[in-house]
Amino acid sequence: MNSDQLHTFLAVWRHQSFTLAANELGLAPSSVSRAVSALEEEIGARLFQRTTRAMTPTDAGQHLFEKADTLIDGWEDVRASIRGEDREPRGRLRVTASIAFAQMRIAPMLARFADTYPEIQIELSLSDQRVNLIENQIDVAIRHGELEDSALVARRLLRTKYRLVASPNLVARDNAIGTPSDLTSRPLVSFSFGDMRSAWTFSRGDESALVRVDPAITASNAMVVREAALAGAGYSLLADWMVADDLAKGRLVEALPDWQVSGPREASDVWIVYPSRRLIPQRTRAFADYLADEIDRS
Repeated sequence: MNSDQLHTFLAVWRHQSFTLAANELGLAPSSVSRAVSALEEEIGARLFQRTTRAMTPTDAGQHLFEKADTLIDGWEDVRASIRGEDREPRGRLRVTASIAFAQMRIAPMLARFADTYPEIQIELSLSDQRVNLIENQIDVAIRHGELEDSALVARRLLRTKYRLVASPNLVARDNAIGTPSDLTSRPLVSFSFGDMRSAWTFSRGDESALVRVDPAITASNAMVVREAALAGAGYSLLADWMVADDLAKGRLVEALPDWQVSGPREASDVWIVYPSRRLIPQRTRAFADYLADEIDRS
């Protein structure tokens, strides 16, 4: 087994086709087929079930897929070590993040990251849903709130506080709210999923209040909620890392600044998540460290 064969196997996995994998790799389909057959012979198990109409991974293929990137990186590290080289982090890095976090915190740093690590190619997949890291061959995920999968390795990236915000024009027109209960008579914009659309929790010293909300507008994407708030559509509950610049420049104002506010479930931190603790590839560690440093500096 060698790294070229594993790269070929991963290309076939992605495309479920020898021909499409060959096009990606710049090889003849027969060469791709031979590489997969050689792997199967060495492992002693079929990696794909092939028919005239379809190609599907076997259990052995699934198992190799889950380990392939780690095997490739481990081999390259060993080879560099034997040669006495400090291997530059390299290769394709698959990152998934929420749309808002990717736009506001990851995208602005990508040019600097590329200058620092020119051999890493980033594939950034944006989704407000939690994707399966193993099935989608994801190296790094950015996740928000409570972590439900204890099998994943998590590192806290950012502690989040929520701000109740509105446009200056809305506050001037509607009169500033004085207590959390005043929200029941104000226009609200909120997320369309989870607890945020039904209730917001407020606390101040020994006081606390659970306010049932009935938003006039809901959206499944935080950037849409923010844009609606900027346009004066209503009061919104948004993460501090999303609205810090808007508050500083006066595009939004904070309502009830003396109160801490959150959704009913308070878990709201941002995490970097990896599929495995063992043999984390250099490119994965480089990206995670770089992002954490960028967040600390900001």
